[in-house]
Amino acid sequence: MDTDKNGTVSRQEWDENGKQTVQHYKERIDQRRDKVQEIKTKFDADADGKLSEAERDTMRKKKEEMNGGEGAKEKFPKLKEKLKEKRDDIKERFDTDKDGVLSEAEREVAKKTIQSEMIEKHAQRFKDIDTSGDGIITREEFDAHSVKMMPKPEKR
Repeated sequence: MDTDKNGTVSRQEWDENGKQTVQHYKERIDQRRDKVQEIKTKFDADADGKLSEAERDTMRKKKEEMNGGEGAKEKFPKLKEKLKEKRDDIKERFDTDKDGVLSEAEREVAKKTIQSEMIEKHAQRFKDIDTSGDGIITREEFDAHSVKMMPKPEKR
């Protein structure tokens, strides 16, 4: 982030990093969309452009076979639950016709909205770290914020 190597991060450097992060996610979303379309085509037995629950079950079983019979739920239960919560939240927010599937138009609205939210969160994070409010994040401010964000050790 400290592109000019002066030991601090200016708001401009922070914003540029944010733009690069959003661009990276845009590219990953596009790659994922292509992969999802490929998978959808493979498992969409009735060729209606949507995966029914039965078609999804077939896809899940195939995925479990590829994982040696162990699904992601068993390997990473907290991650699996968090991803499910995110998917459910996105469907709840953006599935405007409430058919249980995001159309291409609904996905585009979701993508633009989420990207905008990411940019807002990135700007807010800068303000949270820049405790002096001078528009520059010093090493001390960054370190203090990092310590504050560290998870607290569990008490026994």
